[in-house]
Amino acid sequence: TIHEITLTDTEYKIKKLSRVNDMTLEVRLGEEHVKALLPGERVKRTLATSDHLGHVKVESSLPTINGVAKVTDVKTLIQEMTTITNSNNEGEGEGGGEGGGQQQQQQIPQQQSIYVQQLTIMNESTRKDHLTTRYFIPFEGEANVTSKIA
Repeated sequence: TIHEITLTDTEYKIKKLSRVNDMTLEVRLGEEHVKALLPGERVKRTLATSDHLGHVKVESSLPTINGVAKVTDVKTLIQEMTTITNSNNEGEGEGGGEGGGQQQQQQIPQQQSIYVQQLTIMNESTRKDHLTTRYFIPFEGEANVTSKIA
C-alpha cells in the first residue's frame, strides 16, 4: 500500500494506492465533510484535525449493515536522529606487509523517519471496537502499484 499524503495548516489530502482498492480524500482541517453514499440515503461524515504538521486525526462515521461505524484514523510522523558507524582502513602499508593501516571509525548522524497509523473501528450501538497499528517507511520517488486482485 502506498500513501501519498499532503498536510498543510488548512488542508489534508491522502491518496491511497493498493492492490485491492484506491482511495482519495481531500478535506479542510476542522470542517466536517459530508458525502452521500449509494445506494439509498446513507451519509458518510468526516472530520480531520491536526496538532502539528507531523500529525493528523481523521474521524469518520458511516452506516453499515451492522449499524453505524465510527472510524478514527490517527497518523503520526516520528523522526529521530540516529548514528551509524562507518569503518574504513586508511594508510595500508606498501606491499601488504605488516605494519599496515589503521582502521578508523566514523560516526555519521542520520535522520530516520517512520509513519505510524493507529486505526480504530467502533460499532456505535455495541461499543465494540478494534485497533490496528501499522508502520510505514517514508519513500521518495516514483512507485507503481501492481494490478488489482480480481
